[in-house]
Amino acid sequence: MNVFQTILVDYDDEIATITINQPGKANILSQTTIQELTQVIDQIAIDETIRSVIITGAGDRVFIGGADIHDLSKLTAVSARIFIQKLHILIEKIRRLEKPVVAAINGACLGAGLELMVGCDLVIAAKTATFGMPEIALGIPSVIEAALLVNLIGALRTKEFLLTGDRWDALKAERYGLVNSVVPPSEVLQQAQAMCHRIILHNPTVVALQKDLVNRWMTTDLDTAIAYGINALGIAYTTGDAQEAMRAFLEKRPPQFSWNNNAQKEK
Repeated sequence: MNVFQTILVDYDDEIATITINQPGKANILSQTTIQELTQVIDQIAIDETIRSVIITGAGDRVFIGGADIHDLSKLTAVSARIFIQKLHILIEKIRRLEKPVVAAINGACLGAGLELMVGCDLVIAAKTATFGMPEIALGIPSVIEAALLVNLIGALRTKEFLLTGDRWDALKAERYGLVNSVVPPSEVLQQAQAMCHRIILHNPTVVALQKDLVNRWMTTDLDTAIAYGINALGIAYTTGDAQEAMRAFLEKRPPQFSWNNNAQKEK
């Protein structure tokens, strides 16, 4: 098992939980942390025993406080492009991972941390969490996965969020569609785990297809989006599990799927 400097990784019951473990430094995304996160996501991608992923932060104050300002302050026009490309590659790997990723937001979620959050598939936030994109106050624009905000919260709210650098509380973030649900701080990880367990009840191929479809729907025209869906339905039937699930429904019996997980256990 890998030993990382800035993150912790726990594997339990088909779920990998990744914890940014720098609470004394606001769980910032340093270059080391970005490298370690990229490495572990690559490992999870090829590990067939892992069905879902949770990303959270250590402590109860900060999820991710943004990128490391010490790193940012030393960048040039050339090195800034290299740094931000590495961060984009990490978040793109999360978005393209065939296994759903749940962000468990335990505290402040700022800048690069918020970009990583919107690259995840689902978001569970503590009532005490706050959200912000303060880059404009540092003399730089919000970039890379901030582009996803337009689809999530709309163009007008995205402009307000990015141009003012304001922080939103968890309830406002939920109301605007930035997070799925808001829970007491003590329940954030528990609720993220519950969400993962609900997902891994289902066929892993179909889960991967559905995640990919939603991501494609966000970035393409309607006709192309529908064409992707038609192709995905055909792929789903190649597993044999669709036929078995429907036969089991008609015959009023539990399905016997080709894959072995909790879907076959009594609820």
